Amino acid sequence: MLPWVKDGPRWSMERDQLGRWPRFRYLGWRSRFEGISPKITEIMGDAWPQESAILVVLSGPEPARSRLEALVIAQWDSWGKAQGEQASVGDRPSALWLVRGLPGSSMNKEGMLPETLPELPPIKGLKVWESPDDPTMIMLLSKAEWIVSRAGYSSCMDYACLRSWWPERTRPWRICTVYARGHSEQAYLGHRLKRKGQADFRRESTFDLREAWLNRGKFTFTYAYSSSPLESY
Repeated sequence: MLPWVKDGPRWSMERDQLGRWPRFRYLGWRSRFEGISPKITEIMGDAWPQESAILVVLSGPEPARSRLEALVIAQWDSWGKAQGEQASVGDRPSALWLVRGLPGSSMNKEGMLPETLPELPPIKGLKVWESPDDPTMIMLLSKAEWIVSRAGYSSCMDYACLRSWWPERTRPWRICTVYARGHSEQAYLGHRLKRKGQADFRRESTFDLREAWLNRGKFTFTYAYSSSPLESY
């Protein structure tokens, strides 16, 4: 059994059957981006292209990570081919930014494909980062038109942290979470975010990049850091 305490700031607000306070408390939002100045976007802003981009953030164990990587690259390529020469001016954005979530160089590899997919030719608009540092990741997240990622707790808290930096941001935060089979926490968070209108939720087995992109306007991510996670979430 857990040890018990009588009271304490921000401890659980529910007693057990004997009227005792449980010895745990809500820590609130936690993010890798805490302590980094929001001014970084102003400092690095001129170094980034002003283009409409989908950002796909890959994470998690194999083979799920590689499976989603192959899926979004193939769908991005076929989407461009379907629109032919009009790809840059149609409903397809001009770039796909892919964060692979692998250790290694954070150098931008425009037009190059991951080593895991050598059989595919270079794809127009594809830009790949292996494992970007925090400042680069912040820039990618803040400048992307739309974000696709797993529905992990850490990812959601990172988005909430960045959202709190720009409460009056002109362009709304659009996010789509993709469920990896066997990860029940992702299913729970993804469904919850969708029910609240915060983010789209898709299953990997039926995920369609273009269809989800066209559906993005139905969701706006508004969660931000607050004094109590229970009030905002």
